[in-house]
Amino acid sequence: MAHPKISTVEGVILLLAIPLVCKGSVYYRENVCELLDESGFDKDLGILSIDIDGVDYFVLERLQEWKPRILVAEYNGVFGMKNPVSVPYQSDFQRTQQHPSNLYYGASLSAFIHLLEGVATPWSALNSVGSNAFFVRRELLNDVVREVSIEDCYRTSCFAKVAM
Repeated sequence: MAHPKISTVEGVILLLAIPLVCKGSVYYRENVCELLDESGFDKDLGILSIDIDGVDYFVLERLQEWKPRILVAEYNGVFGMKNPVSVPYQSDFQRTQQHPSNLYYGASLSAFIHLLEGVATPWSALNSVGSNAFFVRRELLNDVVREVSIEDCYRTSCFAKVAM
């Protein structure tokens, strides 16, 4: 039986006639490349969003062959803006089991910037609540979409995660 969220997404896709396939799976550092290879997508992606509430940094680290034009990555603003920090990798990471605050997860924005420097992907924006960073490939930058410094637009997360 499909996960209820996947069923809902598939229903919306049918209504919109969008050729999209939903696959319910748990993504780990060890299987993310294989699962994406199964998708049949070209590695030169339009957009890729990584938001898995825990080991996002380590999953993204494995995706060096994938070249999204736009990458959205969830960062943990609680870790601050200066130091590249990440939780240690655990394939079975569950942040609700790691700390009662539910704020021990993921990586700092500086960690993602450091990771992506090697693939020449500058960062260009953050969402207004300080949880997602948008990285754009350098060749796509222009007068409107431009690289900015971490000091110019860093936002500490302004919401608290609550255990469900």
